[in-house]
Amino acid sequence: MLYNPSMIKSYVMLDTNIWIYCCLASQEKFDHSALVKIKDALDKNSFKLLVPATIEAELSARIKEHLASLKANLNATAKGITQLEPYPFYKKAVLKKIDGLYDAAEENFAKAEKEIKVILSHESTIRLEITGDILAKAYVRTISRKRPHRVSKSKKTEEELNTHKITDIQSDSVIMEEVRSYLNGVENYKLLISSMDTDYLDETGALHSDIRQDFSDVSIYKNIRSLLAAFDIKLSQPKNRDTEEALVRLSSASASTFADSLLAAQKITSGFTDGLKLSAGITQSLTSNLDSLSSAALGISGSIAAMHNLTSITQRIEPLQTDLLKREVRIPEGLSDSGDSFTSTDITV
Repeated sequence: MLYNPSMIKSYVMLDTNIWIYCCLASQEKFDHSALVKIKDALDKNSFKLLVPATIEAELSARIKEHLASLKANLNATAKGITQLEPYPFYKKAVLKKIDGLYDAAEENFAKAEKEIKVILSHESTIRLEITGDILAKAYVRTISRKRPHRVSKSKKTEEELNTHKITDIQSDSVIMEEVRSYLNGVENYKLLISSMDTDYLDETGALHSDIRQDFSDVSIYKNIRSLLAAFDIKLSQPKNRDTEEALVRLSSASASTFADSLLAAQKITSGFTDGLKLSAGITQSLTSNLDSLSSAALGISGSIAAMHNLTSITQRIEPLQTDLLKREVRIPEGLSDSGDSFTSTDITV
């Protein structure tokens, strides 16, 4: 649905993470050019931009933190890659890309910083201020754990959740109360929030009811591209961003894990090669055994043939033995069978 400023007053709020990603060009393939589109939309009075004081303060501090973290992770990633077994066709290309990533991030930030200054001073931008009343309401919102405030259960135990320090005021709670305080005096408005923070969402991925009930008409956009599309503003994809985005996400996630994964992949490949060699050896051994079995089979066949020949000879000898037994043997006179010696010539058959 497109929003016509002549029909309804449209207010846009960009969460801190959206500003950071535009400054560092590290998420969703958008960079400082998205801020240029925001400025153009303000020039055309497409909407009013709400900028809470809390977000301005966070942006200044977190940009430096993210740049330092990016540099450290990229260096760690490069170190991990150099420790791999030599793959010149792979390593050189990746290391060359990594070398230019930090410089590219700094360059994009310099351009984004100029756009931010123009945007903050624009007549269609409304810079919100923090008051004592807002802090008090933010305090109540925090201890009530009302979204977008949330303590992640993955980082804290249930006991810690129940004993959460009530003196801590969540920055997201302050942001919501800043926006809420301003729009309380506005009629017939539409609030469009762009944030990649899941704390704004419920279990189904929709805007959480805690936030919906605070405003008469509010919607959430998970990135700046989809928000701009609501005003029929197209955001082109930066050139040559696929590899850069992949590497930045990779280094941000875990440089050491990346290196470990590649080393593991090497070991798997090496193990696979060894497995192939072992298989080849087993195959050769089986072939040799089959040859031996074939020779043994031939030997058995020869033995069987010899047995057949022996049987044939035996069958031929048996009649002769029978015939000899039937004949009378006469011992010459003067000899006896009492042990006297005699020769075959002495015997007459």
